[in-house]
Amino acid sequence: MILDAFVNRFKNLLVQLVEEKVTMLLGVDDEIDKLQSTLQTISTALEDAERRRIDNKAVDIWLKKLKDVMYYMDDIFDL
Repeated sequence: MILDAFVNRFKNLLVQLVEEKVTMLLGVDDEIDKLQSTLQTISTALEDAERRRIDNKAVDIWLKKLKDVMYYMDDIFDL
């Protein structure tokens, strides 16, 4: 569930960034909705993977790599 928290934080930060910058400049509300939908789909897939990681070593390895990427992305957004 730690990974899910990172995904949600990443999603919220990304949506906030897009809403503030892109919408102001380009007025692309539809694109924001599509991005939110895509990020929700990713979040759901990660929740499923989190449940399956106990039984599937490949899923466990993938989630560990993804967690490292999420830490990195979180650091970038903090900057």
